[in-house]
Amino acid sequence: MIEYNFDCKEVVISELLKLNDFSGCEKIKEFIRLYQVVEDEKKKNLLKLNLYKLSGQLDVRHIREFDCDSCEDVTEVYNKAYKWLNDYNIEKQRNKTVKYELVKDDVYYRGDTMTSPLTPLKRYFVLQGFDEKTIRKNFDDFVLDNISNINISENASNFICNTHSIGNFFPVPQGFNTGRSNFGK
Repeated sequence: MIEYNFDCKEVVISELLKLNDFSGCEKIKEFIRLYQVVEDEKKKNLLKLNLYKLSGQLDVRHIREFDCDSCEDVTEVYNKAYKWLNDYNIEKQRNKTVKYELVKDDVYYRGDTMTSPLTPLKRYFVLQGFDEKTIRKNFDDFVLDNISNINISENASNFICNTHSIGNFFPVPQGFNTGRSNFGK
């Protein structure tokens, strides 16, 4: 079982570092190059966030579909940590390779992320004096273009990690978030 503070993005980073095919998102190559040369761990945490978000564009299915809040290890934690879910079975979500859910008698629970890191991070960088329009236009390009000028506090770095750890995930009934998703529209 994973530790409470395990940054689940590490799973994707590990897979990306082994991968040679970045079809669907060539920009990942530049982020990986930076990730491998940047020595500042706080900046590495920011780069991991970008790599995780961009991995959803890859053609490689098991990486594209990986979602921290519904991966197998996190779903196992839900099953053990929430007594009312103890008797649910852990199953792969239908037509998915690496997304899991808890199932019992046609009732489904899936993981959801409570706080997304992007909105607070964008505001954080605006407060540091970076141009808001540039940040909002394309956050990935902003990071690539400014990584050498970006200063990240220890607290901000911890925030980036913690948004993808078990403390920021919660099991919710299937369909819980459809009202604000594109599917729900």
